Amino acid sequence: MAGGQEPPKDWNSVIDGFAEHGRHVEPYAGTTQSSIDHMRKRWQSFCLEAALQDPEEALQNVQAAHLKAFFQWMNENAERTPPQIGTLKQYFRILKTIYKRDTGALLDEDVVCNVNGFTQYYAEGKETSHRPKPVPSGEDLVNNLHFLYSRDKTTYPDERKRVQQGFLMIIHASSGLRPSSVTQTNKGRRKMEADKTAGVVEEVVKLRYRDVALLVCEDEQGRARFAVEAIFTHFKGGNRRPQRFVEQYVRSSNFNRKILTWTDQADILTCPVAHLVALALHDKAFRLPSLQDASCVFSLTVPSCEKRITFPWRDDILNTPILRGRGDGTGAAQLQDSVSAKRLKSLGEQMGYPQTVTWYWLRRLVLNAVDGFGSEEVRNQVAGHLDSRIYRNNYQDQRISLDVASLVRGQETEDALLHKFNAVGLNADPNANIILPRETHDHIAALSDVATLQAEHSRLAECVKNKYGSIQNAPTSDELVGEYVQARNSYQARKELHKTRIMSQLRKDFFTRKDAELIEAQPNGGEAHRTARTVQNVPILGIPERAQLMTLIGTRDMRSPSMRAQRGAAVQIMASLCCRVELKTNPVQYDNSFTKDSCEEPFLTTAGERIAMICQRLQCLFCLGDERLTLRDRTRTFGQQHTLGRHVENHIDALQGSCKISRPHPECKATASLSTTWIISRIMRTRSMASDYNVARLAYMFIAGTILLLCTAQTVLSM
Repeated sequence: MAGGQEPPKDWNSVIDGFAEHGRHVEPYAGTTQSSIDHMRKRWQSFCLEAALQDPEEALQNVQAAHLKAFFQWMNENAERTPPQIGTLKQYFRILKTIYKRDTGALLDEDVVCNVNGFTQYYAEGKETSHRPKPVPSGEDLVNNLHFLYSRDKTTYPDERKRVQQGFLMIIHASSGLRPSSVTQTNKGRRKMEADKTAGVVEEVVKLRYRDVALLVCEDEQGRARFAVEAIFTHFKGGNRRPQRFVEQYVRSSNFNRKILTWTDQADILTCPVAHLVALALHDKAFRLPSLQDASCVFSLTVPSCEKRITFPWRDDILNTPILRGRGDGTGAAQLQDSVSAKRLKSLGEQMGYPQTVTWYWLRRLVLNAVDGFGSEEVRNQVAGHLDSRIYRNNYQDQRISLDVASLVRGQETEDALLHKFNAVGLNADPNANIILPRETHDHIAALSDVATLQAEHSRLAECVKNKYGSIQNAPTSDELVGEYVQARNSYQARKELHKTRIMSQLRKDFFTRKDAELIEAQPNGGEAHRTARTVQNVPILGIPERAQLMTLIGTRDMRSPSMRAQRGAAVQIMASLCCRVELKTNPVQYDNSFTKDSCEEPFLTTAGERIAMICQRLQCLFCLGDERLTLRDRTRTFGQQHTLGRHVENHIDALQGSCKISRPHPECKATASLSTTWIISRIMRTRSMASDYNVARLAYMFIAGTILLLCTAQTVLSM
């Protein structure tokens, strides 16, 4: 228009647009939306089984009788354990939220009171007992971390995952954070997939190198002290629950984050600085080329004119997650919470804890330790709670740690003895790890729900094979393949559920039977001897770095200037450990009956024993040279060459470019031939210089075949 004036806005069209749009609904958080979607599916399944009308129409016209029947159906068709009263109340809240979203009105108050009374007092099948929530001590944390490195028999994809697991345990035990703040949870993954579908392609990456800083300063005694400063920005509730500061270092005015600082510890295995330096050295994350060894890092001091030094990271690694599931670099996959939680649970089971060890087990440790050393505001600040009721209802230790009886009598309190009686790990026993016999597995397979899922899984597998020839050749984009994968996962999950329930009951029976037998043995003149199991002894560590690390760990303070060389050597061994891959072995079948005094040892080959190759092209060279395996596993013969090829590829895929490869066959180890030494050096050079992994892998397989021929020739000559 003339004069640059804009035409008046047509507000009638704006009003018509809003009227056409309809009611605006408040957007929900990702976890809330996930719960709503899950509840809709459960309501649809109930309506289908009850032969009701359309699920949406049935919910809009719902009556109290329908809701009571729905919650009774939820109790009888629980996916895992029967829901508790609090869980049923939460289900009802979600259902009321769905009703409000669909109808725009609140559910009738009389209906709400009627249903709440039913779920509280009259619903059958719900869990009425309170779930135990034990609180560990700092001693339990130290024992867990030492067990992880010295006695843990779990085989990780690579030993970097073990160091990551230790670092993750230290993070949780030093911050009290929820798993969703550190690792990728299932709800977070579903939210990310939903955001990608909606056009939001930004992926939430937690605990990157840019979120962590390695610092060094001097303490009052003039010693160089190191610290880790970590920033966490992802919490339960998102922006609806802003997090306050808990440390003095402030980098911006954003209140929706926490900044935690952890100083170095005297014990390397419990030190966050040692774990971060080891992972950073493995990633070559330091910007300065001189910082390629742990001894160089810990030899640094702070000049007199400075207060603090921050170690710089490489620019291309700032967005790389430190805790990774697979892959390297910026595109590496984050560590999944389900994976780390399963490893933590397995660690607790190996140590023999009667209770299940979880991340919230460590969270309760932190919050109960913080409680009493500050105001409630400080504790809620660390926990991320809105008020103190959440702590009292869910996290507060149910055991009173005060010697009330001595206080009443005016006597000296026996705090140390009381602490020992209340210790979570007081009754821990590794003999509780019972291996299920074959009959139990057959019983699980014969259960009706497992048999139904197995039949569906077999039917879909046969359909996929008829269509594509084999399951391996089937494309993942096919809908039939998706149904097969879902059926396979459901079948395996159901079997694992029954197995977990049986194992849990057997562990409970073990502790009950053990105490009873210990008591009965003493009045009859007998002596209660603990069974001598190899489960309780320190196992032979298959990776030399773990054994070397144990020799360097002592009772002296690693932060002392006199221990600087030993400290650097220990952390460097942890960095070298990240490059290692342990071959998975078959578990030893131990008899876990408490009264039996001996168990049969597996038939193992003696160290250094030379085994001749029987069939040159159908035996695995890596397995043949692994002295930790049984004779049967070492000398097994494959049916076809392509089957052996796939097996050998698993060995090769597990190796990394920085791995140290020793001569696999015992004959080559004994002769130490120059030709195999040269070939192995060529392998390392090829894998380290090749820019394309596939090229390096092909070269590696070609040279590995050459080693196989040389080993075969030497074996024939030795025969």
